[in-house]
Amino acid sequence: MRIHVLMQQKGGVGKSFVSVMFNQYLQSMGKKVLGIDTDPLNDTFHQFQSLNVKLIKICNNNGEIESENFDQIIDLIMNNDDATDVIIDNGSSDFIPLINYIKTTQIFEMLKDMGHEIIVHSIIAGGQALSETMLGLVALLQQFDNPDLYSVVVWLNPFNGYIDMEGFTGGSAYQMYKDSIKGIVLLPTFSDMFNRDITECMSARTLFDEYINNKEKHIMKRQRITIAKRKFFEAISSGIGEF
Repeated sequence: MRIHVLMQQKGGVGKSFVSVMFNQYLQSMGKKVLGIDTDPLNDTFHQFQSLNVKLIKICNNNGEIESENFDQIIDLIMNNDDATDVIIDNGSSDFIPLINYIKTTQIFEMLKDMGHEIIVHSIIAGGQALSETMLGLVALLQQFDNPDLYSVVVWLNPFNGYIDMEGFTGGSAYQMYKDSIKGIVLLPTFSDMFNRDITECMSARTLFDEYINNKEKHIMKRQRITIAKRKFFEAISSGIGEF
């Protein structure tokens, strides 16, 4: 089983969007996916009912990890051994407590010993969020710099501003930690016309195929979502392949 943990200290950079899209991509590849949403403030991933995502609040009001709640994640992993992949979408407010908890309890080491593959995913956003999301990525890489135990996938999201592959791979963070980075996904850019339809699809908590097959939607809206889905999936395949 591959356990995908999405983490980024900056909120509002597309983490839940990546979780939803990546879940659909894996399912399109014939994978059985278990989704878990731990975001205490914005449980977007959980709100996509067709994905049957489990909601587990792992932090209390003091920003501390509740071990009994986190144990439920481990129970779900152990009780769903027919799943090929687990996607865990964590909130930005959980970022530091979760890193500390993972390190203190050696959860990744335990899961690795059980035969699971650990992949940490982080989003780098273009525009004004670029510097803060880069700091979040560096914090992750500093803590999870062990290619034998876990690997990292970086998602470059240009929705709010320009960001490119060459600029990222030429930077100091990538050069220092490239042995830990399993893949880089550069999400495609779209015109405002496409972005409006993608936003509508996400806001309605609708999967790509549900939107495409909804005959109440205009045929051109469905066509644009079909194109967007193909380009998103091609970007994932190019960046990290089929695992």
